[in-house]
Amino acid sequence: MQDDPGRLVVVGYPELPASQLDWIAGIRRRYPALRYSVVAPHFTLVFPLAGADAAPVVAHLTTRLAGQPAIPFVVRSSMLTHDATSPDTYVLLVPDAGFSGIVKLHDRLYTGLLAPHLRLDIPFIPHITVGYAGEAALCKQIVDAINGQAIELHGTLTRLMLLNVAGAAVETLAHFDLTGPDPTQGVA
Repeated sequence: MQDDPGRLVVVGYPELPASQLDWIAGIRRRYPALRYSVVAPHFTLVFPLAGADAAPVVAHLTTRLAGQPAIPFVVRSSMLTHDATSPDTYVLLVPDAGFSGIVKLHDRLYTGLLAPHLRLDIPFIPHITVGYAGEAALCKQIVDAINGQAIELHGTLTRLMLLNVAGAAVETLAHFDLTGPDPTQGVA
C-alpha cells in the first residue's frame, strides 16, 4: 500500500480572541457526535487539490496575494448545509461582515493555475466549520442552539497558509501575510 502523499489546501486561520476559539471548542465538546477537521478552526480558500505540485501553487499564491489587505469579519449566525459529496450535514459559522471580501479573495485565488480546480457545481460560502455529522437533525439542533444566542465573533483574516494534509498529518508548506492597503481607506 502506497503512503498518502496528501492534498494541498489553502486556509486562513482567523485571528480571534481566545475566548471565542474556546466557545467553538465548547460546542464541539458538548456534541461528541460532531466530527471536524484535523486543522484548527479556519476559512478554506482553496479546497483540497490531490496530486498537485506545491512549487507552482506557491508561485501562483504569491502573485495573486500581492497587495491583498487583511479582511476583518464578524460572525453573528450559524447555518446548515448538506455536503454534495457525502451523506454529511455541516454546521457552519458564516460571517455577515467580511463575507464579500472573503468571496472576492476566493475568486482571486481560483484564477490561472487554479482555475481548472474551481467547483462550479456548488456555491462558495465563506465559513468556519463547527463540525459535521451524518444526522441532519442533530446538526439542525446545533445550528438552532447557536442561533438562539446573541453571538458576535469579531476577527480578522491576516494570513493564509498552504497546507499539505495527509490523513491526520498537517504540514504547513508556506504562509502568506495579507498586508496590502485597505481599499476602503479614503473612500467617502
